[in-house]
Amino acid sequence: MATIPPIILMFVAVAIVHKGDPVMARELAILYLIAFTAIGLLGSGTLALKR
Repeated sequence: MATIPPIILMFVAVAIVHKGDPVMARELAILYLIAFTAIGLLGSGTLALKR
């Protein structure tokens, strides 16, 4: 649930802000988008604070 705002933010950064830029300029935003999406879908796993 907490990863939804960063996913939206990184999607906007990739799709709108850096629309005409080459992939190298968008690379960090794409990596963050992938990472936040993976955490959102898979959960925190063994690193969760709630036990």
